[in-house]
Amino acid sequence: MDYSKICITGTPGTGKTTISKILAEKLNITYMNINEFAEKKGLIHIDKNNNKEIDPKKLCPELKKIKQKVIIDSHIAQNCKNDIVFVLRTNPEELEKRLKKRKWNNNKIKTNIKAEILDSCLIDAIETNENVYEIDTSSHTELETVYIIIDILNNKNIKNKYKPGNIDWTETYFSYLSEKE
Repeated sequence: MDYSKICITGTPGTGKTTISKILAEKLNITYMNINEFAEKKGLIHIDKNNNKEIDPKKLCPELKKIKQKVIIDSHIAQNCKNDIVFVLRTNPEELEKRLKKRKWNNNKIKTNIKAEILDSCLIDAIETNENVYEIDTSSHTELETVYIIIDILNNKNIKNKYKPGNIDWTETYFSYLSEKE
């Protein structure tokens, strides 16, 4: 396994943090929460809606400086060059349940479900990285997902099964995208 920067990304609610922490523990690699990292490095600014936002143009050079092996937990670091990126995907109906449990407002839930349906994190990852895989976390437990990632990292013969393009919510959830706000 020759990967130094392993990025775990996906729409909020897909299991990034839980899976990243378990994976870091199993591989005995440093876990990095990108929000905490960005906060420490002063890479966060407040957007027009008063939300904290990380600037990828400032984040990427900082990530490049890291020489140790890390598991990067983020829904933005896929915009930076990583050795390998795992995009966690979740069925929009399941994702909605998870985000409602977090007590998110309906607008924020809809925005994130639309991002999941439209493959936003996956597209960002593919545009910047060569080694990208997508895993459906709505059909796997966290531990099963971790072992899938480990198998891919160890060059098991399952990589094609998780190459981008195997998960597509658009046809099933097209009506969700066309709903009026």
